[in-house]
Amino acid sequence: MTNMKTVVLHGENTLASFERLSKFIDIAVQRGWEIVRINKAGTSLSQALRSQSLFNNNKLFVVEDIRFLSKKDYDYLKRTDIDANLVIYSDKVLTKNQILSFPKNTKFESFTIPKKIWMFLESIYPKNAKSCLRLFQHVCKNEAPAEMLLALMARQMRDVYLYKMGMGNLPNWKAAKIISQARKFEDSEIILQILDELAKIDIKVKTSNADLEDELAFLLVQKLQ
Repeated sequence: MTNMKTVVLHGENTLASFERLSKFIDIAVQRGWEIVRINKAGTSLSQALRSQSLFNNNKLFVVEDIRFLSKKDYDYLKRTDIDANLVIYSDKVLTKNQILSFPKNTKFESFTIPKKIWMFLESIYPKNAKSCLRLFQHVCKNEAPAEMLLALMARQMRDVYLYKMGMGNLPNWKAAKIISQARKFEDSEIILQILDELAKIDIKVKTSNADLEDELAFLLVQKLQ
């Protein structure tokens, strides 16, 4: 049994999960702890944790993407009795098998996307401009900033396009919705156009005074008529 204080933040509501991650880091900094970041593939978490046990310094270990963990890291977490503070970040919902790969005393915090936002994302398809725009305006006002919606729209359209092209590996809970949405696009070229416009809008609002919410609303009306 490990004494490690491990917290895993996971879920597709990346705005909320990243704020939570930042909170952990801020508190550690206030306490004067060293922040040890695992932020690239090939960096060994287990090696970093072994150095903690040798020097016994106050540190917060932060794995910035769960994909940076190797099988050796998972094995080390389960079998090693050490005292450390570890936060692991995932921008996707963990599967049951992933959760079971951690020690039993690991704390999991899930950050889900509100139902209305999913309804909006799933309403992005041709001949649905009116309904889609209404949902977009609602979620912008009540659920999430336009910046978050831009990122979610891009990811949703990417998943739809990959399915349309016979590619991609979606979790079961998401696959049925993506399949249904993809079938409503008779021409996959429209999906590519939306993705291209989203990229252009992202650049435009970062380099000018353009309003992101207005730009996204115009895109939905233009492409989904």
